[in-house]
Amino acid sequence: MLANNFIIHQQARQYQWSGDCFLSIKSFYNGSAKYRVQQREYTVNENNYLILNDCTKYNLTIDNISPIESFCIFFTPEFVCQIVSELNSSEEQLLDFSIKRAEGLKLLERNYLHGGQVSKILFHGRQLSKFNMSEIEKEEFYCTLLNSIIFQNSDSLKEILILRKRT
Repeated sequence: MLANNFIIHQQARQYQWSGDCFLSIKSFYNGSAKYRVQQREYTVNENNYLILNDCTKYNLTIDNISPIESFCIFFTPEFVCQIVSELNSSEEQLLDFSIKRAEGLKLLERNYLHGGQVSKILFHGRQLSKFNMSEIEKEEFYCTLLNSIIFQNSDSLKEILILRKRT
C-alpha cells in the first residue's frame, strides 16, 4: 500500500526548487525555509509545518548560514485515494472489500503551528527516519500521519464555518 510515498530528510544551507508534486507536509528544524505558492509566502521553521495539495505549484528557497534539517513527506494520489476511500466506507464494505473509490482530497493549504497530533507523529517519524525505517514502519507512519492530517483539516474547516457564522 506504500504506493511510492517518500520522505526527504536532509540538511542544506542553500537550496532552490520550483515545480509541483504530491500532497505533502513540509517541516524544517534549526532554521527556516521559504515557500512561494501563487501570491502567498510561507516561512516554515521548527514552530510550524506547511501542507500543500497534490499538483500545487510552488517555489522553495533555503538560504541559511548554517545547515537546516528538512523533513518532508509526500503522499501519492493513489495512496491518498485509498486512505480517503477507507475512511468513507462502512465496516461492512471494508470487510467485504467493496470499498467505495474516492477521488483525491483537497486540504487547507497553510502553515500549522506545532502542538497537535500531526506534530507528534511528525516528530516521531523524524526520529525513526534517522535509523532507516522498515517498510512496515513506513507504511504505519504514512497511514497514521495522513489520517491525522485529514482529521485536523476537518477540524479546521469546522472552525472556519463557526467563525463565518459569527460574522
